[in-house]
Amino acid sequence: MSPEIQRIAAETLSEALAEIARADENPHEAVHEVRKRIKRLRGLLRLVRHAAPEVFALENGALRDAARELSALRDDKALEEAILTLDQGALEPTDVEAVQGLATRLAARSRDVDPQSLKSALQRVDTVLLAVRERSSQWALGDLDWPALVRAAGRTYRKARQGFAATKRKGNDEVRHEWRKRVKYVRDHAHLLHGLAPERMGMREQLLDALAQRLGDHHDLALLRATLANEDFAGHEREALSRLIEQRQDRLDLEALALADRAFARGRKRYERQLERAMM
Repeated sequence: MSPEIQRIAAETLSEALAEIARADENPHEAVHEVRKRIKRLRGLLRLVRHAAPEVFALENGALRDAARELSALRDDKALEEAILTLDQGALEPTDVEAVQGLATRLAARSRDVDPQSLKSALQRVDTVLLAVRERSSQWALGDLDWPALVRAAGRTYRKARQGFAATKRKGNDEVRHEWRKRVKYVRDHAHLLHGLAPERMGMREQLLDALAQRLGDHHDLALLRATLANEDFAGHEREALSRLIEQRQDRLDLEALALADRAFARGRKRYERQLERAMM
């Protein structure tokens, strides 16, 4: 399996580098796509963590630092998109104006990112990704086989399933955020394994993608709620926005929990057996 893992890594790195190369066309979209591929690569590395701990430590650290270069560049755009998901139909006209005013300010901030800062950040990420791609052909992955990948994916699945249980018990933003990260790792593993067994893994990938989307939207709304404290609103406007955010988060919670009931219905052993059957 080592050549397949290296092939997937090299292809994903090349996709990220291509996004950077055409970043002038749509910088925010490029940042989003590069971050998405970095997350997939980190998910891939988690599959080989036990088989190749030194490779994992080096490359995961490099990719984590690269992602941090871009995270702040994405935040205002994510908040702008989050506010557009709020149902403004029940608001008073003055509150609608407040919501639209905040959306305008967030849009302006996302457009006003210093072009040179953006270019410099992307250049630094480009350098890191080129180095990771060059090293990937020489990764010493040991005796990596399908059963080893299945066990690694099973460990990630178990942690995500535990996160689901913790979220149902506690339900706060911190616990949900940790669960969200675990879900994305499982989703990214499904995406990577889809490349090895597309007919069997495609539906699971779609389910996990839908779940990760709901959790991501919920997280963006939590960030939006925190942003309200720094915005110039009258008290009633802030309260109205907070209610809208809470209502939207409640709907996302219901949808996410229903999806998670399906995604994590199996225990770890049954999940691993499913993955084993996918390659038969």
